Amino acid sequence: MSLQVLVDTSVWIEHWRHSNVQLVKLLRSNQVISHEFILQELLVGNLSHSSDLFEAFINIPYIKVVDFKTFITQVDRIKNVSPGFN
Repeated sequence: MSLQVLVDTSVWIEHWRHSNVQLVKLLRSNQVISHEFILQELLVGNLSHSSDLFEAFINIPYIKVVDFKTFITQVDRIKNVSPGFN
């Protein structure tokens, strides 16, 4: 499995203002993933272009939303395996 990159809302906004060469490379190599909260932020911030945004994000894989208890458990596991993680 290749490296996957979660692209934050601010990176998308900046990319649409001034094309980000690195992001384009990641998109072309199918390494970009997203999260429903990121798409929601983008849609709320630019409702006039919501159909364009939806179309742009339709083929990007999404990570799952997990409940808080699962999140904390995973963080604890990572801390145990990788003490430098913080």
